[in-house]
Amino acid sequence: MGTAAQRNRLSFPITVRYIVYDEFEKKIRKEIWNDGSLNPKQLIEDIEHHAIELKYFDEFPQGLFRNKIFHYDPLVVRELLINAFAHKSYTIPGDVFINVYTDRVEIVSPGGLPLGVTSSNILHKTIRRNLDVIRVFHDLKLMEGEGKGGI
Repeated sequence: MGTAAQRNRLSFPITVRYIVYDEFEKKIRKEIWNDGSLNPKQLIEDIEHHAIELKYFDEFPQGLFRNKIFHYDPLVVRELLINAFAHKSYTIPGDVFINVYTDRVEIVSPGGLPLGVTSSNILHKTIRRNLDVIRVFHDLKLMEGEGKGGI
């Protein structure tokens, strides 16, 4: 995905804002990745490292052992981030937002739905916005082929 200098020459490179809210939906923590120093794979790994709220879990007894149940499955969060990067509109300004509330996580990717895709046909319509980005992510083993899900 190029060098940091090459990524910074993009008009609208990947930038991420990670915002944590308290129970009153007041911002209590914010992290920003906007310098282009990390390639997308490194960026995802750095977000996973710093997004401690996404690693919370509860433990439940299971015989002699304890079973960890994550509030947010790490593989699902990773896939959502990869999809946000892969399907981001690189022709308009806008950051990918990871908003963490006490009862949910919202990942927002700028650009809206591609032309021809609506909320009623999104499950049956395939329009790839960034075919080259998707191909690179696939080759890096960050995402599977279309319609497969999982990492």
